[in-house]
Amino acid sequence: MSSFFSKQIIFVLVFILIAVGAIFVLPKKAETPTTIKEVKTEDATIKGTGDFTIEQIPIENIPKAPSLDRPVYFNANLSEEVKKILTDRISADIAMLKKNIGDIETWILLGADYKAAGDYGGARLAWEYANAIRPANYVSFSNLGDLCHFYLKDYPCAEKNLLISIKNEPAYIAGYRALYDLYALSYKEKFSEAPKILLKGLAVNPKSVDLMILLAQYYRDTGDKGNALLYYDKAIALLTTAGDTARLEAVKSDRTALIPLTP
Repeated sequence: MSSFFSKQIIFVLVFILIAVGAIFVLPKKAETPTTIKEVKTEDATIKGTGDFTIEQIPIENIPKAPSLDRPVYFNANLSEEVKKILTDRISADIAMLKKNIGDIETWILLGADYKAAGDYGGARLAWEYANAIRPANYVSFSNLGDLCHFYLKDYPCAEKNLLISIKNEPAYIAGYRALYDLYALSYKEKFSEAPKILLKGLAVNPKSVDLMILLAQYYRDTGDKGNALLYYDKAIALLTTAGDTARLEAVKSDRTALIPLTP
């Protein structure tokens, strides 16, 4: 195991003990992200690099980076122990970036550490720079979209970045869900886009049970019983084939609340 991932595992374990928030570590695609409960359940920060190409770009083409000597603004509710951990991590991130300003992995990590500290401005700067130096990645765009949605309450910013994240990685199921949450929960002017983004996700990922269930629930909650049953039944068929009995029973229960299944 590389020292990079070893350090991440240690850090996550420490954060479990001090319960600071929810951080997601995204493995290679086709694996399930691991969730660790922290302060905000909405937090969907991805701390890994995901599954995109890390290509070298000429030094002269790298945009001007944000200052690495800016002060860190900590959430007043954090304990001194947590502040010390985050201060050390941020210092380590910055030291690495001063050696290699184009290291996207470290910019993504720096943004996550700023966010954990409550320094949302710093997180935004880090992820915007990651976007600029690797415009084909999806991780930093997804992270910035989450930050703009739940923390900065800048919904156009959230939409823009989340749309780029799924454009760059069409198989990124969590990206469609994040957009659905944005439209359904917060960006009321665009509520009508909520089912469309799920349908777009299913067009690219036709066997995504998660998107099917979410779409079925949307139709159920908006009174469209026919489409709700359609997507519940599609999800039930896939879960039955996969032998996923735990989820299958939960979906069947939801569906039965609309119309009982025929024995």
